[in-house]
Amino acid sequence: MAKSLVPAHAPWSRLVSICRECAGGSALLKPALKMAAKAAGRRDLRIVETSCLDVCPGRGGCLSITGANDSRSYVYEGAGALAPLVAALLAEPGPETHR
Repeated sequence: MAKSLVPAHAPWSRLVSICRECAGGSALLKPALKMAAKAAGRRDLRIVETSCLDVCPGRGGCLSITGANDSRSYVYEGAGALAPLVAALLAEPGPETHR
């Protein structure tokens, strides 16, 4: 008999997925995003690498952000376009009651 699924509480509310193949061009992308989130006090973000999302441009990459009430993907061209995208992500308000 199959066991039933049990809901689990995660210590984060938004998942930021980075295409591993795009991040391969910049091995510091995931650590840099994690440090920026930590510096901004964003404990509600979980940053992970994933397999190819199949929407990446040739010389850019893709981030996908998934939360309880939203799901968005961003495609960026070149490393210079990533900084404003990350700044906008970190500027978004996080959940007030999340711990």
